[in-house]
Amino acid sequence: MSAGKRYPFPKHVWATTGGWWPNPKNWQRNTIGVTASLVGGGIFLLFFGPQMMEPKLSLESRDLLSLKFNEAARQGRLSKE
Repeated sequence: MSAGKRYPFPKHVWATTGGWWPNPKNWQRNTIGVTASLVGGGIFLLFFGPQMMEPKLSLESRDLLSLKFNEAARQGRLSKE
């Protein structure tokens, strides 16, 4: 069961899919490279994605009730001395 015999085709036609009967020279190496890049990016996002998307909280952005009763916090002196 074959698709048929290959026939002459115009050489000047450009197609994004590779044209008639695409068979790129380094398709195996290119496929391995793209697969490795996707896997590497997925692993990076798996481990570092939640950390990058996590909102950073600061004391100035939130009105905490407990900070209202702490004099050092009201004056902005929150360092360990």
